[in-house]
Amino acid sequence: MNILYIHGFKSQFKEQSEKVQALKTLGNVFGVTLDYTNTFDEIKNTLLKFVLDKDMDIELIVGTSLGGYYASIIGASAGVPFVAINPVVDPVLTLSKYIGDGFTFTGEAYTLKEETVRAYPGFALDGCGLILLDRGDELINSEKTLATLKDHYDTKIFEGGSHRFQHINESLTEITSYFNRASFVYGFGAADD
Repeated sequence: MNILYIHGFKSQFKEQSEKVQALKTLGNVFGVTLDYTNTFDEIKNTLLKFVLDKDMDIELIVGTSLGGYYASIIGASAGVPFVAINPVVDPVLTLSKYIGDGFTFTGEAYTLKEETVRAYPGFALDGCGLILLDRGDELINSEKTLATLKDHYDTKIFEGGSHRFQHINESLTEITSYFNRASFVYGFGAADD
């Protein structure tokens, strides 16, 4: 299985991250470091180009936080199943507190413009996805996320945890099972392996 991993806001793609390492037990994991100060369309186009590259043959998209939001958008646009981990559901609301100057987790300065944030559409509700949540998420209200998405997607919520998501290893069986079911929806995947 070829997986695209999309990191969250203020982060970067890290080959050695716990989530990427866990996902590598399921298949090949690819990623790209995104500049979330770019516009929604620029980021969407970068990710779509990556997913639609025939040489990559991306079969599953996994994203965390704002990356989970983009996983829904790209998955629905490209017809690829996705897994959103503690996803941002309302990016305008969530990103509003970061408008202006700030620093990424690696210490790089950034400037996020209000017009960039205001241009975000809502979470895609027409794809084929699995939502994984930690009830202990301190940044995004997991109960509100669950209420918003449970009628549209398979959802699983874990007790405790945090926004960083403490249950990736416990989720691998769930992700595999979901991917196998999604293969029937989109007509590819496990049967092609």
